[in-house]
Amino acid sequence: GKTTNARGMTDRNHFEAVELSHCHSIERLVLYSIFGYFPVILGVLTLLLSRNFQNDIDEAEMPHLITNSIPFFFILMAIESLFSYKKKYYRLNDTLSSLFMGTFQQLVGIFVKSLGIVPYLYLYRTYGYRLPSEFERSWLLWIAMFFFVDLGYYWFHRFAHEWNPFWAAHVVHHSSEEYNLSTALRQGALQTLSSWIFYLPFAVIFPPALYFWHSQFNTLYQFWIHTRLIYKFPPLIEYIFNTPSHHRVHHGRNPLYIDKNYGGTLIIFDRFFGTYQEEEEEVNYGITFELNSWNPFYLQFHHWQEMYQTYKKVPSDHLLAKARVFLDRGPDYNYKLLKTQIITADPLQTKQTDPQKKEDPSLIAPRDRQKYDMGPSSSTVVCYSVFQSFTVIFASFLLLLVVNRLSFPAQVVIVLVLLWGLYSISLFFDRHPWAIPLEVARLLTLVLLSLSITCIDSPELVYHNEVSTDQRLATIHSLWKFIVPISFVSLSWIVVFYPQFRSNKIE
Repeated sequence: GKTTNARGMTDRNHFEAVELSHCHSIERLVLYSIFGYFPVILGVLTLLLSRNFQNDIDEAEMPHLITNSIPFFFILMAIESLFSYKKKYYRLNDTLSSLFMGTFQQLVGIFVKSLGIVPYLYLYRTYGYRLPSEFERSWLLWIAMFFFVDLGYYWFHRFAHEWNPFWAAHVVHHSSEEYNLSTALRQGALQTLSSWIFYLPFAVIFPPALYFWHSQFNTLYQFWIHTRLIYKFPPLIEYIFNTPSHHRVHHGRNPLYIDKNYGGTLIIFDRFFGTYQEEEEEVNYGITFELNSWNPFYLQFHHWQEMYQTYKKVPSDHLLAKARVFLDRGPDYNYKLLKTQIITADPLQTKQTDPQKKEDPSLIAPRDRQKYDMGPSSSTVVCYSVFQSFTVIFASFLLLLVVNRLSFPAQVVIVLVLLWGLYSISLFFDRHPWAIPLEVARLLTLVLLSLSITCIDSPELVYHNEVSTDQRLATIHSLWKFIVPISFVSLSWIVVFYPQFRSNKIE
């Protein structure tokens, strides 16, 4: 009894010390509660009504910079992995996890992408100021849009690091313990629920087509800065633009680097608002909380579990403090209250011998906590998992190409099956005992789904367009017939090599 009481007093004292170190202002509570939850609630309502605005979305002249760039992402990742082979910047399990997170985000984005379109279109068409046609094509307007989109991104990004619910949607991007081009593809599936409102004021002046292009360009620009192969650029470029060096800092969990360098394409807003940090010491990548899993659903939503653990850690007689975990507290509060240890780097150790040369972070060997490196126990299971991974990713890419031609029920069913694939394959890497039964069930479901679609008498249940008159849709439709043999080959693979699959688990 005395031990329990002593532990309770220690926990209460720790809670009170954490409370004293955090802001208690009513202004912060109101700002984060209202400005945080307002876009989420309004966003959900928009999604519920977005089907009524489908014609507006189709007419919005949406560019497809991200989707069209997907093949180039893979080419550039392959090139980077070859150039960094000896430095071991890529691990198969981590890279596939990043690709899974990107696929997850794109699949969920099918249903939430309208949030970045409908509110902006509505505000512009209802209240927007129509600029003279010659000015709409002016390079000055183009530069202004580039500038303001990055300003909006800066404040969204900063908000996403400082408030628990937004961090829950963004944290997956920081969950990798590596830093390479595949890391750029780790994206939060529900991030759109919170980000759209930071760009909404621009709809008063800037035409939607211009905004949509710059919004996607801002995202696309950030792909190439996720690399350790490039050290630094000339000082002028480093002073103005976001570079690999600046963004490595942003992905560091070193105390010096946490919550720094929020810019998308530019770094000048960080310099102006006081969040800039130069790359000074070895970067330890990832987050302070050890995840130890490749499960895509856990990686996407684990922070909600941490928030609940923090909520339980607050004494029961502090109801407002409990509520504030969800209203205006940030991840730093959680980590302090849960006593999560922030791992610091060991002294720098580089392979360079010339003291006159600058220290190159790419040559520094990380020597902090051990990275989570679980993977399949045999080459047979590795080959199977890689094959299935790229099958699911390729199928997801094909879905994105024709998604607007599919009925809503078809979209839901296909997305759920593809997400099931990502989850099932990840269990092989985690050596989970449920990996085999879930994978067999998935393959049988694929067979039934394929037969249902190819033999259906009412194609309008699946497609909006006539298959016979839509060449792209006809091509995709013809691929369904390959799912049955691929599924049976996969099932045979598991049966023939069952001993290896069975041993690939940790009880």
